Amino acid sequence: PVNKYLKLYETIDKVVEEIERVDTERKKLDVLTDGIVIKINDMRTREILGYTQKFPRWAIAYKFEAEETTTKLLEVEWNVGRTGKVTPTAILSPVEIGGVTVKRATLNNWDD
Repeated sequence: PVNKYLKLYETIDKVVEEIERVDTERKKLDVLTDGIVIKINDMRTREILGYTQKFPRWAIAYKFEAEETTTKLLEVEWNVGRTGKVTPTAILSPVEIGGVTVKRATLNNWDD
């Protein structure tokens, strides 16, 4: 079966319009998405553009802004791993985000 979200556009302006439309309506979609993959359809152009060491130059993953919400930090739980590394974990008031209920979050990116 072909992905029902697969679209073909002739201009970059139409691609930008589609990105904006999907970003606006993504909460109504029947799948969770954090972005769109944009690919050049012409095989000759793909061949000319080629690849980097890891990725094709003829495709890009466009990511939407991450969803954010506010909740209450109830406590910080300190966990010691088998190597002795200490990792703080936030115990949160449950909050719905991205289609899931979040009650815990790692704080290993404290400075971010």
